[in-house]
Amino acid sequence: MNPISPPKTGDELLDLYYLDIRSRLLEAAAALDRVDRAGGTQNPRLPRLLKAAEIALGPGPDRALRMQEFLSEK
Repeated sequence: MNPISPPKTGDELLDLYYLDIRSRLLEAAAALDRVDRAGGTQNPRLPRLLKAAEIALGPGPDRALRMQEFLSEK
């Protein structure tokens, strides 16, 4: 019988995911910088992405669900 391990603490989860989160945030920032350097855009998807970023940076714990629902709306 395999004992169930206790859930990880917030610090353990941050240790586990820090580099991945950091990388994805830098990648998103770089992509937005490229759009800006190209002269920007009037595409309505950009404000939606920026709002999704606000959701990600806001209080949780249901950020992913709220972001998915927001991005799924038309």
